[in-house]
Parts: sequence; structure tokens; C-alpha cells
Amino acid sequence: MNISSWYSSLYRLALDALFPSRCVSCKKEGSFLCDECFSKHTHPGQWYCPHCKKRIPASADMHCSANCKKHSKIEAVFSIGYYADPALRELLHIYKFSGVAEIGALLGKKLAAELANNNACITAGTLIIPVPLHKKRLRSRGFNQAEILAQHIAEKLNLPLEKGIIVKTKRTPPQSGIDDHDQRKDNVAGVFAVHSPASIQKKNVLLVDDIFTSGATMNECARVLKDAEAHTIYGIVIAR
Repeated sequence: MNISSWYSSLYRLALDALFPSRCVSCKKEGSFLCDECFSKHTHPGQWYCPHCKKRIPASADMHCSANCKKHSKIEAVFSIGYYADPALRELLHIYKFSGVAEIGALLGKKLAAELANNNACITAGTLIIPVPLHKKRLRSRGFNQAEILAQHIAEKLNLPLEKGIIVKTKRTPPQSGIDDHDQRKDNVAGVFAVHSPASIQKKNVLLVDDIFTSGATMNECARVLKDAEAHTIYGIVIAR
């Protein structure tokens, strides 16, 4: 075993000790969220307006009101849960901040399966793009939680995954530590850039992240994609 594998195994053992595979809801061993609790703490996939939060029926031409379209470059957002749900929030927190990457497979498969049943708006050639992390945060966390979710969606829908299209050019404080909506917008303003604009021109995009609360991060990513002439952008998240 080389040094890298040894450290990886040691890190995995430490995580198993701190975060054993035990359901965050019923505490049953075997999974971070068992099948029974998964059905209790998630819902069938739903599309909704990123601005007014009204539910939008899945169709080939989804849109909300003209007024709502003025406030977001995202056509609609798809989710399978609510961030206010304590069990789902704890699961996402462990996934995002404690390095338990396998939770991404659990959530990603569920999200991909639900999206496959509600994909009337998704056309051939649609690009799957995860919201990026800054390179320093990526090194410290070890993985991009949005990218793992995006991989499962790309595999399920047989669509291309484009991991390097958007880059985060500036490290910012975590959005989770900022309560004010305007401060969240300011925190991410101008920190994303499109690496290869020609590759997304006139393309539809599924922009993937773990949560959509204020929407500041995803809206800023959508803005730079639109500036690069992407066609229609849909947000895909676990919880809102």
C-alpha cells in the first residue's frame, strides 16, 4: 500500500468512527438515510419558479410569469426535498462539511431517478454543469458535492457532463454563514467565469447544486452562462 492509499484508508476509518452509516432519522444502521425514511423526508421531483417559488407543471416549455423571468436567468428549479426538513438538512450538512462523499451517491441516484421521470423540458445535447468550488476549497474538502450529484444525472439521462465550463475565480465565505439575502448576492457577485464560452452557445443547461435557498449562487452562475449565450438554464438541486 502506498502512502496516498494509506492516508486515504486512515481517513476513511476516522470518518467511519465519527459518522457510521446510521440513518439520520430513525438511527437504524446500514445507510445514512434508510429507504423508509427517504420516502418520508423527500418528495417526488417537482419543478418550481426560482423567484416566486410557485410550482410549475413539467412540460416542454416551462415558464412562470414575465415578471418572475426578470428576476432570474433560471427557467425553473427541480428539487426532491425541503431544506427545512431536519433529517435532510443534517444529511446534506454531513455530506457537504464532513467529507462523507458516499452520501452524494445516495442522493444523486434518487435525484437522477426523479428527474428522469420529469424530463419533458430536457432535450438531446443538454449539458450537465455542476456549480464549481474554488480550487482551495476543493482541495480542503476533497470533492465537489455538486459534481457527484451531476455525475449521476449525466449517467441516468445519458447527457454530457461538463465539469470545467464554469470556474470560481475568487474564494468567498460560505453562503451558509450569511443570513441576509442581499449580502449573499454581494458575496458571490462577479466570482464565477465561463472557461469555454463557445462550447455552451445556444445549448440548454442543467445547472446542478446541492441546495437552493436564496438562490444567489446558482443565479450568479446562470448569469455568466447567459452572458456566454447559453440558451435555457434549469436548476437541479436536492433541496430548496
